[in-house]
Amino acid sequence: RARGVRFYTTLVTSGLGLTPARAETLRAAGLEHIQLSIQDTDDVSAERIAGVRSAGQKRAAAATVRELGFAFSINIVLHRANIDRVGEMIELAAALGADRLELANTQYYGWGLRNRAALMPTRQQVMESERTVREGIARHRGRLRISEAASCGDPNAIAAYIIARVRYLSRRQTHATTRFGWTAIFSAGVLVMPPMPPLLAVRFARDR
Repeated sequence: RARGVRFYTTLVTSGLGLTPARAETLRAAGLEHIQLSIQDTDDVSAERIAGVRSAGQKRAAAATVRELGFAFSINIVLHRANIDRVGEMIELAAALGADRLELANTQYYGWGLRNRAALMPTRQQVMESERTVREGIARHRGRLRISEAASCGDPNAIAAYIIARVRYLSRRQTHATTRFGWTAIFSAGVLVMPPMPPLLAVRFARDR
């Protein structure tokens, strides 16, 4: 029905239930794009983050997606426990045949906010990952599109903004998440938000 009204159709999935038979049914029905979530390149770490044995099933799902000719994206949420392997993530996405890799920000609200001490990368990690991502973009240009929701602009500004944002949130109770994980605050019925560094604001406007 969506194809009938010329909508672009996509499936966001963990891959755990995406069997070849189901994927073939979806392809025949007109599904065009699949986004697969991966937690880490290290299987032990990935399965600890996911809370379930999943690494083998995710690789099998990726192979099915590629074999059936779907447009293929991979999403990986970055945090302290996996950001040091961002270079390996880029190479894994390329090896799996993805068209696009989304390196997403951990969203620091709810349980993410409560566990920010374990999740938030250090300033040094952010700066090093920024350099690694830029190198990956250049290396895979024209073959793999890398969308860096967590690494864009000046790494010093990003790290300072994340730290300031969480300190700001620690004094508030009610908050909501906006695109790219920047968290806005509901205060006296008004939606307010700490100002973004200029480079982040530019990237946000460009990618809307």
